[in-house]
Amino acid sequence: ALGYRHDAADVDTAKYPAPATPEGKKQVCSNCKLYQAGDDGWGGCAIFPGKQVQGIGWCSAWITS
Repeated sequence: ALGYRHDAADVDTAKYPAPATPEGKKQVCSNCKLYQAGDDGWGGCAIFPGKQVQGIGWCSAWITS
């Protein structure tokens, strides 16, 4: 439902237009307030408890940090 993708470049911009805008292209997990960096480019996310997301990932719940 949130459109999460491991790589922001793979987001369906017709369904989730934010990544198509200049600001949207900067919306990745690693610069989201909900992301907690871990090892090897993966980290935790408050939206997906108990799961790891990639720092270069994207979802529609992105919050500026």
